[in-house]
Amino acid sequence: ALMAMALLVLSFGRYTPVYRAFYALPLFNNIRNPVKFMQLFQLVLGVLAAFGADHLFHRLKHDESGGRFPLMLRVIAGTALLFFVAALVVGGGAQSWLAEFKAEGWERQAEAMTGNMVRSLLHSGVLVGCVLGLLFWAKGNGFIRKSLPWMLIGLLATDAWMLSRHYYNFDPLEAYESNDVVLNFLESNVGDERVYLLDPSGMHNRWIGVDFRYRGINHFNIFQMPRMAKDYKHWLQTIQNPLRLMELSSVKYASMPKQVWSQIQGQASLRSRFKPIVFYAFSQPRPGVVVAVQVDASRASHVLVEDLAASPRISVKNDWRFAEDADTCDILKSPGFSPRSMAVVSAESQELVPSPVGNGEVSITDVKLDKRRAVASVKLEKPGLVLFSQKHTPDWKVYVDGRESGLVRCNYLSMGVWLDTGSHTVEFVYEPVGGELLFRSAGCLMLLLAVGSLLVPMSRKTPSPELVS
Repeated sequence: ALMAMALLVLSFGRYTPVYRAFYALPLFNNIRNPVKFMQLFQLVLGVLAAFGADHLFHRLKHDESGGRFPLMLRVIAGTALLFFVAALVVGGGAQSWLAEFKAEGWERQAEAMTGNMVRSLLHSGVLVGCVLGLLFWAKGNGFIRKSLPWMLIGLLATDAWMLSRHYYNFDPLEAYESNDVVLNFLESNVGDERVYLLDPSGMHNRWIGVDFRYRGINHFNIFQMPRMAKDYKHWLQTIQNPLRLMELSSVKYASMPKQVWSQIQGQASLRSRFKPIVFYAFSQPRPGVVVAVQVDASRASHVLVEDLAASPRISVKNDWRFAEDADTCDILKSPGFSPRSMAVVSAESQELVPSPVGNGEVSITDVKLDKRRAVASVKLEKPGLVLFSQKHTPDWKVYVDGRESGLVRCNYLSMGVWLDTGSHTVEFVYEPVGGELLFRSAGCLMLLLAVGSLLVPMSRKTPSPELVS
């Protein structure tokens, strides 16, 4: 029961402080969707239900003429009635639910979510009603009473099989290891840069959710968009222009529908910027396996291109301006702003960055990047701003020639550091503050307690010899 409660609380995700401690554990911080804990919760709940079923069968066998068994039937009947009443209440207040979901940013999903709530309550009521019918039938029929466990198992197994078809689709492993012309190229060439899918639907959605992570491909697309942080949402909704988002996010490769490619070819300012890598369409060589194959431009649905003007993840800007957060995104999307040579520094960091002094020779070498560290050797003829295309958080620190320097928030989401002329070694390091270390410790303690509860055998009281005799 305690495990069921713990899993239920974890499934609530960021809406409880417990999940933050759990998320701080190594490996567990890769969990994308905490609601998946509901599956484990259901498994544990099934084990608890088995104890209840065993007690129910015992009462049915030894106490069918009276006692508590009729009370159990009334409780089950009341539970079924409660589900039906809840379905009526939710259905009757559907408009208020729709308004609430839309206010939370779920405009497209609001109707489906409300409908699913009503259908799930009705489904639960019908299922509990079926169980009630079987129990009532078994009360006066010896054959049904003996077959009742298997009949309940069959009922629940059929229900689970019917429901699972709507939620699970098993793909063969070869579906992720097949010879896909686009994924193979990206796996070999993206490196520390990023790829952006302008069309995230269909197979591209699977690429974002599974294939890119499986092959270690860095990408710009944000999976599960409705759950994104508020700063990301404001940044995306304000700028909107995909090409500008690519420029600001150091996107080197992009996949776009062929119609978009045709529009780019019609604009002289963009025609020379993008180099086509491969025209492709999706093919299904075997059942359950869908891959991108190279085709002629006339038969292609999408094209993978390289942005020849893309800025690297670590770059130097010689021109910058200061702005408040409320105005930054509007500046970033304006036609007069050039992301390749300019930056917008947060007003809160103004004391760390002097005014620009003009362009000069820049050299960036020995760049090394991973999830928690970025190092580069930078040589400047004139002072400049080193921009690191990575989300700014207080847990990041920056060191210049081994000494900590002031971390600057740039372009609303990114980070950087001001450098004087000369040769320098710049190192951005992710160093969690004490709060996260506290949550890591709490998470480790939770894990140790969970493992200990499984390893330490439960003590059982044995009757004394006098009672046995």
